[in-house]
Amino acid sequence: NPLGSIFDGINAWQLTGTKLLAITAQQGFHMVDLSDPVKPRISGTIFDNVITGWDLSVLRGSYLYAARGDAGIAVYDTSVEGGPYQKAILYGGGGVSWSETMDLQVRSPYVYGAASTGLGATLNIYDLSSVPPARVGEYFDPSQQAYAVQSSGNNLYLGMTYDLAVLDITQPTSPSLVTSLPYPVVSLDRKNATLYAGTLDKRLLTFNIANPSLPQLVSSTPLPDVPLRLRVAGNLLLAADLTGGLFIYDISTPSSPAKLSQITGMAVAYDVVVDANTAFIAADVDGLVLYNLANPASPTLISKTPLGRIDPFYSATPPNQAYSLALNNGIVYVGTLYDNGLIYGFDYSKPALPRMVSSYAHGAFILTSIDRMLFSGTDMLIGGSLGFTYSFAQADMARPFDTIHLLFPPETLQNPGPVGPFVQKEPTAPKLRLKSTNVFVKDSDPRYYRVPPAKPR
Repeated sequence: NPLGSIFDGINAWQLTGTKLLAITAQQGFHMVDLSDPVKPRISGTIFDNVITGWDLSVLRGSYLYAARGDAGIAVYDTSVEGGPYQKAILYGGGGVSWSETMDLQVRSPYVYGAASTGLGATLNIYDLSSVPPARVGEYFDPSQQAYAVQSSGNNLYLGMTYDLAVLDITQPTSPSLVTSLPYPVVSLDRKNATLYAGTLDKRLLTFNIANPSLPQLVSSTPLPDVPLRLRVAGNLLLAADLTGGLFIYDISTPSSPAKLSQITGMAVAYDVVVDANTAFIAADVDGLVLYNLANPASPTLISKTPLGRIDPFYSATPPNQAYSLALNNGIVYVGTLYDNGLIYGFDYSKPALPRMVSSYAHGAFILTSIDRMLFSGTDMLIGGSLGFTYSFAQADMARPFDTIHLLFPPETLQNPGPVGPFVQKEPTAPKLRLKSTNVFVKDSDPRYYRVPPAKPR
């Protein structure tokens, strides 16, 4: 498919010369260059987060005029090419029920994805050298679920509900079990011969992996909540500990993490990344939070940037939730939770005022999530719950910019919502899925209906 992979399909709307305006259900408008009809290409992505368009639009010259439902009429400049677009979306296991890729590890040309599925823990192996990427192998454990993946040498570590599995990947597409350790691991990172693991029973574990196939437990540190993401940044280890906030450790001696500080005051700390002295935190409804780590023993707040709402013009819908993070070329990408698989890109050259310059929705419906993002060249690799059994995607980010500075309307300018009952529904996440559970859903809104079958608890 020369136009990549778009969940809801892409439909021709208006042809002007060799320029085709195409429309999708939830991924916005696309400009398609038909100069070579045999090889059409997406030249521009036009998406402003308002996924309630009324399929009414017209292209006049280089300007697109689009009806946006309660958002009024939007005018877009299509003269400049750019914007993210999805190149491929792939099966992540789970038979015909559901799959959620929660962590990724690139070992070129392969990427390994730790997935929880309707059938059990699945390590998916994708070959990035083929176009589109191909799923070429798996490791499967039906007795538990998979959350995290890390590697060293010819060994790969898979964090699961009950065990930390050590796999031999001498044959990259055919992992074999070497041993398993009885720790319920949900997050992993590594510094040289030291492996750090966060557990479902609220601990930070340190392993010596001088012998990669036989990890030796060195230390265990209790935490107030589950450390959903660990990040090594030089001599620092950062643990996003959900309601416990962000913990910062000195790992100058890698086997002996020493606590420097704890950052609280956020709804939840789901993820963290670091660039130089700046820490970026995915803080649920508090959005993107930046801290100065020049003195990691005493971090200082730089900014908090909320992410608006799934329908920015209705105050009745819940705020978007920041859930995962990635850095690339001066942009911090923020993946969301139960927000149509939205990924926002912020230019943080002015950390006190991050500027939104990129956005795209990767989900098949609203109750989807972006769990992990990695870059391979100019491609973003995406793991998450993207729709049913599709949980891994590849997006072209060579030209990520599709906005100048998108600002969400203040609440005073938002509509309280359409007349009619709202119902509170609980997303069908597995019991151990560490996500917020209450999401308000308009019972007459079809965007919420395309939800996968209930996941086992």
